[in-house]
Amino acid sequence: MHEGSIAASIIDETKKYALENKIGSVKKVFVKAGVMRAVVDDALKFFFDIMKKEEDIVKDAELLVEREEILCRCKKCNSEFRPEGLLFICPRCGSTDVEILEGDSILLMSIEGE
Repeated sequence: MHEGSIAASIIDETKKYALENKIGSVKKVFVKAGVMRAVVDDALKFFFDIMKKEEDIVKDAELLVEREEILCRCKKCNSEFRPEGLLFICPRCGSTDVEILEGDSILLMSIEGE
């Protein structure tokens, strides 16, 4: 399960940000996870909750995950679209030569703490 390594990275980045900004205790961590990353929210929260106990700064933190849908841009006609399923076919011109703009990343969006 890749959720364990993702949770570890989230905790590392959260600790780094908290220390740089003199946050003594993190209460909430907001993450945006792209659909293409195939992250199982419950598994990510499970690993986060286990790993956070080892770190004083994040031990009381709650992980909140927002799902990011896929957004593509056709390289042929330059139109943007949300694909149906995982078929990346431009609905305007039928091209499969597309660029993924959203939905393929995991982003640490914000942190709340005191």
